[in-house]
Amino acid sequence: MNFPDLRVRLITGMILWAVLGLWICYSMKIPMVFPIGLSIMASICLYEWFRMGAGKSIPLRMAGATIIGFGFWTCHCMVDIHSRHYYTQIAIFICVLLLGPITDTAAYFGGRLMGGPKLCPAISPSKTWAGFLSAVALVPMLAFLYLYRFTWFSLPDMVSYTLFVAFLCLAAQTGDLLESWAKRKFGVKDSGSWLPGHGGLLDRLDSILAIAIAVFLLQGCIG
Repeated sequence: MNFPDLRVRLITGMILWAVLGLWICYSMKIPMVFPIGLSIMASICLYEWFRMGAGKSIPLRMAGATIIGFGFWTCHCMVDIHSRHYYTQIAIFICVLLLGPITDTAAYFGGRLMGGPKLCPAISPSKTWAGFLSAVALVPMLAFLYLYRFTWFSLPDMVSYTLFVAFLCLAAQTGDLLESWAKRKFGVKDSGSWLPGHGGLLDRLDSILAIAIAVFLLQGCIG
């Protein structure tokens, strides 16, 4: 098993998610902290985006900035700080926040443990079909087992929720691949270097932003 940077990734990841956890905790007590935190993260991600694309394709840079901005806007739309359902909305946002790293982790370990054919070697040489399927199939299966074991939902509802999770996992992997494709175009490895083992903040949030956009689009179709 080849995990040369696992220790560094774990330490950096724990620090990053501890900070995000504090942000969520304070958002529960002081709702205004939520949009402030989103604004700070959006600013950092946009800075990383324009920095790694400096001097490169202007249309690509503007398109990417639009998608990033739209992703953070959908996160903002998820939570209305003036709503009486604020805490429920925060809980839903936490699920989105967690699903991103869960799919990334499943893809990372699935790819490293099983190896096999590459998914898109021209875009991301390290990604494999095993990692991709671990994210978009294994995670929904675990979600189904959790619903079956710990909830009283009917079978049709459990299947619906499982398909919903599968769609969001697919969106997460798509967001990750899109950023990898953009980094190839820009000729860079990561969006930044201040998160050892992970790159930049955008490298960590790309899948989460994709999930948020997918949730927003699904709500529009269903509602």
